[in-house]
Amino acid sequence: MTTDFRPVLVVPVYNHHLKLPEIVASTEGQGLPCILVNDGSGEQTRDVLRSLRGEGVTVVDLPTNGGKGAAVIAGLTEAAERGYTHAVQIDADGQHNIAEASSFLEAARSAPEAVVLGTPTYDESVPAYRYFLRYLTHACVYLETLSFAIKDSMCGFRVYPLSRCMALINRTSLGRRMDFDVEIAVRLCWSGAEIINVPTPVIYRDEEPSHFRLVRDNVLITWLHTRLILGMFARLPLWIWRGGWGSRQVSRWDTTQERGSRLAIKLVIWLYRLLGRRVCYWILYPVIGYFFLTGRRARRHSHNYLRRVWQTEAGRASLGDEPRAGATFRHLLEFGRSFVDKFASWMGEIPANDLRWESREVLDELIQQKQGAVVMSGHLGNLEVLRAACDVVPGVVVNHLAFTEHAEKFVELLNDVNPNVGVNMLSTSSVSPDFAVMLQDRVSRGELVAVMGDRTIGGPTARTVEVEFLGQTAKFPQGPFILSGLLECPVYLIFCLRDASGGYRIYLEKFSDSLKVKRKGREAALTRIVTSYAARLEHYCGLAPLQWTNFYDFWNEDHEAVR
Repeated sequence: MTTDFRPVLVVPVYNHHLKLPEIVASTEGQGLPCILVNDGSGEQTRDVLRSLRGEGVTVVDLPTNGGKGAAVIAGLTEAAERGYTHAVQIDADGQHNIAEASSFLEAARSAPEAVVLGTPTYDESVPAYRYFLRYLTHACVYLETLSFAIKDSMCGFRVYPLSRCMALINRTSLGRRMDFDVEIAVRLCWSGAEIINVPTPVIYRDEEPSHFRLVRDNVLITWLHTRLILGMFARLPLWIWRGGWGSRQVSRWDTTQERGSRLAIKLVIWLYRLLGRRVCYWILYPVIGYFFLTGRRARRHSHNYLRRVWQTEAGRASLGDEPRAGATFRHLLEFGRSFVDKFASWMGEIPANDLRWESREVLDELIQQKQGAVVMSGHLGNLEVLRAACDVVPGVVVNHLAFTEHAEKFVELLNDVNPNVGVNMLSTSSVSPDFAVMLQDRVSRGELVAVMGDRTIGGPTARTVEVEFLGQTAKFPQGPFILSGLLECPVYLIFCLRDASGGYRIYLEKFSDSLKVKRKGREAALTRIVTSYAARLEHYCGLAPLQWTNFYDFWNEDHEAVR
């Protein structure tokens, strides 16, 4: 084994001793060191463990029985402290064939950051009720991960990348009993880990007792799935924005996961259609409640923003009393509602009488001129409402720029559901000359280009401008304003804000005839332009303070973004 790939076998043991000598002998034959975790076993098992302790075999003794999860965590911690990079988990009851470890390790070696999970193939020894219950768990996991990446979350034969697992264990309280295998697999998927599934035979043996308790453990697992489903809904906006749970390495398994992601998005759309907009609003309360209780950083950043906006005259008028925990909950709830309304807009379910143009004369003038323009917004309100607005403004074509490589895949699926969408989603991770020329061509045809003025173009190294916003200096990106200048067209500001009735008020105002600036003195010119934009954004934040959706440290106080 090379120094950068050092695997070790981790075996949780509780009163299972008959197969341990066979497991250890097999690992020694493969040159695989072994960590046996004694989870408070009886004297007979302790005797066997003492006899096996030696070169290549480490025994970790826990004073009392804490459950399978507690034993595995103890084994993973020991492995990490000893400098191993990967841990092969296997049960001690002899259900798994340790000789299969080579195929698991081969998969792990080819993708060192991936989690390798066993997919059981059964013979006639499997109990019927256990087989049936596994498929109920499979269905729950498909919903919790919004994918079919995890074929089986309960199999105890798997390989963990230790650095990723220990980071998860250190920041999250995982189940300590039979719920551990399921929970860590789901949460690793949430963290963006690539999942590799390896078929492996599983045999149920009568000579070794099962510690799975039908009632107790099924109740435990049911409660686990309840928490994970709530957690999935809380993470759903982030999942859609990223186009999945995170970036995965390019490998032969990516095509399978991409198909799973497309099916998962269709599942979300199906659930929305099944439940409807109003029911989804009610479901938000327990979901946002869970996120409110567990999202410490989001609460802190929400409170910091609300405190700033409350210090403005318009913000005090909108919020009333000084913001406390209740205001933060309403802030998160409003974000959830905007997410539901995004689906409603794309599905064509926001009626025209729910939309009110506050500056219709500005829109009419723009249409009469038959001239293309940039419409700049921000992470305030719900820009997706433009899709519904296009239905009542014939002839208007909007190109919505999304600076993420995943957004277009999402929109393609929504277009399949509703082909009459009046908004083109253009997705890119950076602005190339060819992309800018394509936008210029669309503007010349009289189309609109919608862009966010408070979202960086080009990643974390993109250039920014520091201007005052809500009483403190904040970093705004240069990219959207430079791009708007390159298009040499008028620039408008647009904000779609939800009102008390549940409808939307659309504010449109002329910002500039052109944002083109000369090379000489460009920095100073950009600072003036961004300062003007930040002032208008602050004005609209005062009108609808709870509709700000930048749930991270926008003012860069602690450099810790919400993930």
